[in-house]
Amino acid sequence: MTLNATFVIPHRSIDESYTVGEPVLAAAVEGWNGRVIEGRLVDFQPANETLKLLLTGHARPVSLRFAQVKRLRIPPRSDAPPPFLPSGFADEASRPFAVRLRDGSVYAGLCHDCRRHPYGVWLFPRVVASDDPERVFLPKQAIASLELRRDDGVWAGDSGFGQSLLEPDDAEIPLEATVSAPPMVETPEQLKEALERQARLKPVPIGEALVGLGKLTAAQLRQALERQKREPNQPLGQMLVQMGLIQPADLQVALARKMGYPFVDVRKFPVDAAALRLVPAPLAAR
Repeated sequence: MTLNATFVIPHRSIDESYTVGEPVLAAAVEGWNGRVIEGRLVDFQPANETLKLLLTGHARPVSLRFAQVKRLRIPPRSDAPPPFLPSGFADEASRPFAVRLRDGSVYAGLCHDCRRHPYGVWLFPRVVASDDPERVFLPKQAIASLELRRDDGVWAGDSGFGQSLLEPDDAEIPLEATVSAPPMVETPEQLKEALERQARLKPVPIGEALVGLGKLTAAQLRQALERQKREPNQPLGQMLVQMGLIQPADLQVALARKMGYPFVDVRKFPVDAAALRLVPAPLAAR
């Protein structure tokens, strides 16, 4: 990464520049399976069509392709001054909008502004409730059509998103599977925090965990699932190893990810001498 690299996020009055890696801007990402993950936006690269979100309690950010994102929501910043608006009023007039998404759902409401870019659309919805977003980004891959009522009351339609269909593999990768492996645990405090977080997690299917960790492609997973239909008594993980698609070590990491188990770095984690004396030497040597 380039020293002091920055990324730009559009705002109603002026584009904002942030330093890559700094967890300043709160954001929430909604995936195609309906799951929402929240954290801090630490990178946004339209040229590569990728973004990174640092989740609460994680040391490393999640990297997502735009094709995996249904909607990116950014709430108002509590520390930001009111934007300078062309009208001079704190709340400019808003106009209706309606976006039909690729899954057939419709996102509609009132917005102050709408900006189309080659990589997608930024909407600036009217904020009414405390949890309403101030900015919403819709990747081009998510949009089937966009309608916006102009100042003269006429609805303007834009359906020029036909070349941005989802790639099959992207559409089938759940957002939850893109979460990276948990960071190594080195202290008792980190272990306690990790176990508390694990207790709240929903287990991830082993195939999705492997895809999310980059050990397997969606196409390879489909191939293995088809084989498992013919051999239903064989566990999927074992089958993937036999097919040569993953290594046994990959399976171990994915199993830990599946259940949310933390990884403990035994080289750095402090050892309780009293606990060691409770373990028979032959058992410890196994």
